[in-house]
Amino acid sequence: MQDDDLEELALLLGSPSEAQMWKQHSRLVEAELCIVQTELSKARRDIRQLADLYQSAADELARLKVAHEALGKENNHLRVGFAQLNNKLKFAPIGQCTLNNPECTKQRLGFDREL
Repeated sequence: MQDDDLEELALLLGSPSEAQMWKQHSRLVEAELCIVQTELSKARRDIRQLADLYQSAADELARLKVAHEALGKENNHLRVGFAQLNNKLKFAPIGQCTLNNPECTKQRLGFDREL
């Protein structure tokens, strides 16, 4: 059998020609391109969502840092006030208020006044 005979036999058996094979190949490549474009669009959408999520998390973190700093300052202020009140109680002049006399302690700290 010669090559020409093989080609004729292939045509009789329904084997595709070279042009048909290239056409089929181009269809497959086109279908693959559509799939890749769909996946790329989804990936871009996911990246945008992640960027938005990151930005909102960064904004929330900045807000919480400011709130944390304010609470730290308030905490320090309250600690100083507590230390001052504690010192007033502990270091009262001799013969005056002591921790064992609650009425005198209230008066000394200024809690005896009506609001």
